[in-house]
Amino acid sequence: MQRRMALRRHLLLLALPPLACSLVQPSVEESMRAEMDDVEEGPMALLGSRNNGTKQPGYIEAQMAPEMSGSRRPARRDSASRPGDKTTADYFLRNWMNSQRKSEVCLPELNGAEKFSSPENPMHRQLAPGGKVFLVGDSVIGQICQLGSPGLCCSSARPCTDEPPFPRSHASTQEIKLDELPEYKDQGWQHLFQFKLRDGKSAAANTAYFVAPEVHDEKETVNKSVRLVTSFLAEKGATEDDVLVLGMVGTHYNHGLTVFQEFVTALMQRVVNPFPGRVVLLGYGPQHFAGGGHYSSKGVKECAPNQLPSDVDMPLNSFRSAIFLRSVWAHLAHGKSRLVDFNQILSPLWNCHRSTGDCTHWKDPVVSFQAQLILDALQKIK
Repeated sequence: MQRRMALRRHLLLLALPPLACSLVQPSVEESMRAEMDDVEEGPMALLGSRNNGTKQPGYIEAQMAPEMSGSRRPARRDSASRPGDKTTADYFLRNWMNSQRKSEVCLPELNGAEKFSSPENPMHRQLAPGGKVFLVGDSVIGQICQLGSPGLCCSSARPCTDEPPFPRSHASTQEIKLDELPEYKDQGWQHLFQFKLRDGKSAAANTAYFVAPEVHDEKETVNKSVRLVTSFLAEKGATEDDVLVLGMVGTHYNHGLTVFQEFVTALMQRVVNPFPGRVVLLGYGPQHFAGGGHYSSKGVKECAPNQLPSDVDMPLNSFRSAIFLRSVWAHLAHGKSRLVDFNQILSPLWNCHRSTGDCTHWKDPVVSFQAQLILDALQKIK
């Protein structure tokens, strides 16, 4: 008799429209097994207990446990309704976000590793003798050359321990700060460096330039910033043997997104498209400042995971990424180029920034990952 009643209840449940079935209800098969276990164990057994004495999830007990007065069971309800239970989507969304904030370890999958062995496809082996590399952007792209373990270049921060690349340089035998030389000083450079590419612990013969013009939120400054880059490439005699790595820009445009669009469009049309060698374009590198994500002079200088989309009115990180990608899509006309959208892989890594209060630059393992992705993309350009 009990078996027939259980079967009848389940047939009625199957006849209900899908939306009438609560997400927190057990499956029909699971409920059937629970009913049969209850019958076999006796009328006093709690529904949901298994033969080994363990209990099924609490929602089964909450919705299907027998009444104290007998074996008759209460009618099934659409959701658990114990006093104090939180079952809204908003509750679970914000609980999920809070759990992300508690994750303080950057990439726990690394098990504490901060250094890697030399890449199997290093940059200098992908260049012809005399080939040069130009990294165009701001300090974020510059650190792919300067930092990392390993990064792309020998630098004072990550020196090549064998014979120094610039033994006659008085400032540093590992790099040359071109923006401090008379011919470049006070010309509008944010950063201008000369490096040698890294070959393990030694310096390779190939030169790398880190090229970062000053940028501003005013539209009239765009032409000067781009002209600095084009003039420098012409001065150094860019050839088909050279490589241009450009991108990870946008963090300096906190207000002038229209100006940023003008800037990246000009970079595509006047720097990328005419470049005679291969080109690797890098998508936006997101910031993770608490609040909206982007840097604000009034905000709290601590890093935090991305907020829920409904909590961010002006998602500047998303706007910057979209503007750069749209400019690539609309204006790129270079036959030997490849885009690496860093924003996708970097967006979740809020706790992988370089130091407390610096939610723009990245820890060495992430810098090494960025360098490896550039090497992989370059290798795919034929």
